[in-house]
Amino acid sequence: MGEVEASAAFKLISNLVGMTNVAVLAEGIRIGEKAGIEPALLVELLGDTGAKSFQLDLRGPWIANGDFENRFGLDLALKDVRLGCEMAGEWGNDAKTMRVALDYFKKGSAEGFGREDCNAIYKIIK
Repeated sequence: MGEVEASAAFKLISNLVGMTNVAVLAEGIRIGEKAGIEPALLVELLGDTGAKSFQLDLRGPWIANGDFENRFGLDLALKDVRLGCEMAGEWGNDAKTMRVALDYFKKGSAEGFGREDCNAIYKIIK
């Protein structure tokens, strides 16, 4: 990968993409609920579409089942997304989509979900 900085950047980019995907997944499940789609069914059906992802496969069922047990904590995700957005900003990239995810993680932490899994941002999405 090259220099140590590139390896550190890779870790932050990986977490930025993954945690932004969690935010999009949580939003999608909420939208599905508003449309009358049961979360477990939505998660199952999304697995056969372009929405399939690691986070869908892993955290989708947890969200559908109301399982927010800490496996990768919300506050840890908040730290990584914040650092990743700061890194992007230093390179002149505004990371606009990822900053939306950052706002969700900030709100989730402020509302007391920091010790739960990062998928607990679902609780603050209406």
